[in-house]
Amino acid sequence: MDNFLLHAVVAELESKLSGSQSRARIGRMWQYGSSGLLIDLQRRDGKLLAVSVDPNLLGIYLTSSTSRQFGDEPATDTQFIALLKKYLGGGVLRSIEKLGYDRLVRFEFTVETDGGEQVDRQLIVLLTGRAANVLITENDQ
Repeated sequence: MDNFLLHAVVAELESKLSGSQSRARIGRMWQYGSSGLLIDLQRRDGKLLAVSVDPNLLGIYLTSSTSRQFGDEPATDTQFIALLKKYLGGGVLRSIEKLGYDRLVRFEFTVETDGGEQVDRQLIVLLTGRAANVLITENDQ
């Protein structure tokens, strides 16, 4: 996925997912394959956010496919999915932005902790070829 296409995809995702009208909230999360991620943002149309960091299939997109169509669900969560659920579960999507001229996309969430505090956390997707990755940060740290 090149820089120009990613910019257009992020602009469309921003218009469809973030803002006060959509109130996208994280529901369930799944891992598909060795490097794919599906996030249910509890949209009325039932579409899931798919993130692939497989070097051969880099991408971020909304899909109407179900999690079963991406392959068998693992019997237990992987460590990364468990971390996502712990730190982003129930979070409300505030914004999506492409960072500079790099193929980096930041999803900003507001998450309520167990103590009732509101914390800002980010899911950063690096779509940089063989070094592609997904990171979780809190308050940009």
